[in-house]
Amino acid sequence: YNVERTTAGATEILNFDEAFGPFAGETYDNEPGVENTITWTNIIVTIVWAGGGTTNWGTGTNWVGGVAPDSTQEAYIPNGSTPYPVVTNTRLARGVTIESGVTLTVSATDTLRMRRSVNNSGYMVMGATSVLRVGGDYINAGLLTPNTSTVILDGTIDQSVSAGGSASGKPLYDLVIN
Repeated sequence: YNVERTTAGATEILNFDEAFGPFAGETYDNEPGVENTITWTNIIVTIVWAGGGTTNWGTGTNWVGGVAPDSTQEAYIPNGSTPYPVVTNTRLARGVTIESGVTLTVSATDTLRMRRSVNNSGYMVMGATSVLRVGGDYINAGLLTPNTSTVILDGTIDQSVSAGGSASGKPLYDLVIN
């Protein structure tokens, strides 16, 4: 179990709101004696890139579970899951985590739209005039090749930019804050 009550019969409710990851949810708790004292609300599903197929972000079979992420789901791209994704057209996710050793490419003139954060420990290649829209934090601990792309921060909550990684040329080519 991921979460376990150590006192049998406890009646206080422990609530996890917006929990995410592969071990979030009712299946991963143990409540000896009294059920429903650990609650899970608004569980955020994480969709993991499987690789092995094409590089198309929008092709469901390239993702574990057979479905590409949407604006309510986190995208997770692990190292070793080649070939790595290429974003074409406009693609959505709640947020994205890019592991070290991974390359994520956003093709020229295309858009990757995150409702929440981008967490890059790998390598992001932004095509000419591509757009990265971020509703949360932009965390770049990896590499970024911005070319002539635009990063738009348009969240409804406080946002931060952490560009602690390296970049080819300028860390960000064009930053827009809405």
